[in-house]
Amino acid sequence: MIIWKYSKNEKECAELVQVSWLEVTGVTPKLHASTYQITFQLSLEKGASGWTGAPVFLMAKVGKKGKYKWKKLEVEKLTRDPTDFPSVRDPFGVEIANDQPDKRLYFGLYEVWSGRWKKGLKVYKATVKQINK
Repeated sequence: MIIWKYSKNEKECAELVQVSWLEVTGVTPKLHASTYQITFQLSLEKGASGWTGAPVFLMAKVGKKGKYKWKKLEVEKLTRDPTDFPSVRDPFGVEIANDQPDKRLYFGLYEVWSGRWKKGLKVYKATVKQINK
């Protein structure tokens, strides 16, 4: 069972009410050859649970048939304040080469391995930012 809650009373976000399998994905339109930084703005609600020891990965690939690059995130360290994750001190960058035929970026947050129930994650936005021209 996957349950998300959306509330217009708060800053716009999706709140994970209960899930055992997390998969939040996105794809960009065709991009220029460059390096791009991917972040998700996240927070944990009071009473969030199930995140300790649950490996959450930020994954991305260039093109539908590309090979994934990944970074393990420590979601349990999030606070109730919306935070860009990973931080600018430890960025997650993906390079799109000039000779890459499919220049779309496929990315997402995943926790599909623990099988435990989790709740209380808030997802505000995902950002793909060009960092190298």
